[in-house]
Amino acid sequence: MRDYILAFVKKGIPVVYSMSATRSDCYINEVKNELIEINYEGKVIFDLLLSNGMVKNRFSKIDFKNNDFDLNSVLVFKPSEEQLQSHNNFYRNYQSVVDQSFILSKPQKFLLRKGRDLEHKY
Repeated sequence: MRDYILAFVKKGIPVVYSMSATRSDCYINEVKNELIEINYEGKVIFDLLLSNGMVKNRFSKIDFKNNDFDLNSVLVFKPSEEQLQSHNNFYRNYQSVVDQSFILSKPQKFLLRKGRDLEHKY
């Protein structure tokens, strides 16, 4: 499996979901090439649950314009309850990957598996 999955959520906003403990800067050029291929410009959300864990920098936004990421636009943000539920549901569909994570604790994996939304430490 790749280190990330690029998916599109409501309103056509791309989300990069981490699928391993690999840091996003190790695969950001691959993401960039995928976005160039589809002629995308706008905000990109990164959900780094499996690389950062349940911490305040799990979610970030960055602008993608002129075929590149604007590194000056990176913004760590707290998602709405609806967004959090949607992102956690995404990971529930990849439970075997979540179970292999050494970033998340056993209780966090259990709560995610049981459909309970994980709370973040903000």
